[in-house]
Amino acid sequence: MANTFNIALFGEKNSNKDVLHFKEWSEYILSLCEKENMEPDYPSIRLVNNKSSNIKLSTYKNRMKKLENYELSYLDLTKSQPDFSYISKDWELSANIDRDEYFDRIYLGFDIDKFKTVYIERLSIISQVIQFMAVDYGFCFHMDLKYGPGLYVSGIFVANYSNIFSKFEKESTSLWSNYQPDAMNAVKNGKLRYLYEYNILNKSHLERKVFGKSLEDWVKSSLKNGTIIPINDKLYMWTIDPKNLHSVINPLIDQNIFLLDRNYKPNFD
Repeated sequence: MANTFNIALFGEKNSNKDVLHFKEWSEYILSLCEKENMEPDYPSIRLVNNKSSNIKLSTYKNRMKKLENYELSYLDLTKSQPDFSYISKDWELSANIDRDEYFDRIYLGFDIDKFKTVYIERLSIISQVIQFMAVDYGFCFHMDLKYGPGLYVSGIFVANYSNIFSKFEKESTSLWSNYQPDAMNAVKNGKLRYLYEYNILNKSHLERKVFGKSLEDWVKSSLKNGTIIPINDKLYMWTIDPKNLHSVINPLIDQNIFLLDRNYKPNFD
């Protein structure tokens, strides 16, 4: 199966309906596809208080010209493999932006063998993608396509492969989908859903106390804890070497920074 790179961004549901830049997001994803000589084959549009519809790319482009951001609640641009199924994992590109019931969300996942130049420029891609919504938290990760990375972002595991994840990761990820809006409010204010190779944090995360010091200072105290760099004036990227992830996660479980404690009980404070 294919190896994928995935970007998931979350923002507090905002009363300003223009805070999600649907049209600009659409143009950006189409420009990435053009760069890779690839054309999305299952565009989907959902209007506010309306059902979604899957349409041809030409129809999609024409409709987008006539719509304003506040009229849209969901966009999806997918490039599939021949055996495409809406409930399977066989996409080459999955890019959607969603005004969810509890939060705003952007998801971009792609096959790194099919989108080679995009993958090489992935850190630049992340800095571009955060412009299309007001981001409070996010993460990026690699995952084999068969494990369902798009479903994973939503807090759902593919049943046949759930045993590859630790119990803490499974419980924390499931909690994300089952305890909203509490989980989103908690991560906005400094908690973490889990830890990944790339973690997009706000200032509340950096100021969170762990081991008697701020998270930012703790990360800087050892190279194995990774590095934190600013993305813009509000967001920061905490990068952790994948081989060190377990050794970073395990001691932090007892520092009240995750949505779960070591006994798998929700903790949103």
